[in-house]
Amino acid sequence: MNVPETVAVLGNRVGRGSALTRILRPAYGRALETVYGRRGLPWTINGETFRIIPGLRHLLPPVNEAPLFRFLSEEIQQGDVVFDVGAFLGTYAMLAARRSGESGRVVAFEPSTNSFRALERHVAMNELHAPRIVARCTAVGARSERRSLMTFDDEPYRNMIAPPGSEGSDAVNVVSIDDVAADNGRPPDWIRMDVQGLEFDVLAGAAAVLRESAGRIRIVAEMHPDQWPDYGVQPSEAVERLAALGLRARPLEAGRDPFEQSSHAILEWLR
Repeated sequence: MNVPETVAVLGNRVGRGSALTRILRPAYGRALETVYGRRGLPWTINGETFRIIPGLRHLLPPVNEAPLFRFLSEEIQQGDVVFDVGAFLGTYAMLAARRSGESGRVVAFEPSTNSFRALERHVAMNELHAPRIVARCTAVGARSERRSLMTFDDEPYRNMIAPPGSEGSDAVNVVSIDDVAADNGRPPDWIRMDVQGLEFDVLAGAAAVLRESAGRIRIVAEMHPDQWPDYGVQPSEAVERLAALGLRARPLEAGRDPFEQSSHAILEWLR
C-alpha cells in the first residue's frame, strides 16, 4: 500500500477530523502530488471519473451540481459544438467533450489565469486535446473589449468581471459569442454558462446567433440575480429582457424558481 492509500485508510478509520488525520494531511497532499502530479489523480465527480490536479480536489467535490451534470450528460449528442462559458477547472468542458465525441467540439472560456492553467492541465491529463477542447483564457460578454477581473483566492469559483465602478486585480480580454461563432464558421449547439452575474451581457453578445439559430441552440445558465444590479439589471426585468431575445427561463429542477440565486435555468425559445 502506497503513502496516499495508507493515509486515506487511516483517515477513514480514525476520522477525517481527528488530530492524527490533521497531522498527516500535509504529508498526504505531498504524496498525492508526487504520485499523481503529472498524470493526474483519478477523481470521481457525480459518478464520472476524471484525472485532476491533486491539490485542487477540495474545489471538485465528489457530488456537485448533480442535476446539471446529469442533464448535460444525457442531452449532449455526438457531434455537438458546446461553448462552456466560465469553464473554471474544466469539469463540464471535459464532460461535454466525452459526450460529443471525436466529431464534437468544445470551446472552454475561462478568464482567470490560475484557473485557466489548471483547466489546460486537466484537458491534457484526460487526453482531450484540441480540437476536442479548445481552451481560451478570456471572458465572454456583450462585445470584444478589455475589462477588469475580480478574483477571490480562497473561492476562485467566484471570480467575476468587475462591475462598473469596481476595481479588479487583472485586466482580461472579453469576447462575444457572436464573434467566436463567426470565427468558427458555425454557431454552438449548446451554451453552458456560469458567469457570476454577467448572464445578460453574455446573451446580448449572442444576439445574432440567437436570431439566426432560434429553436436550435440549447442554453443552460447558472443564475446570479443578487449580482445583476451591479451590472445594471434589476431582477424584476429578467423576464422582459429574456423575451426581447426570444427566450424564457424554466428551472432545471422542477419546482424551483429559475431566477433563484445560484439556480440553473434552461433558456427556452418563446413559441
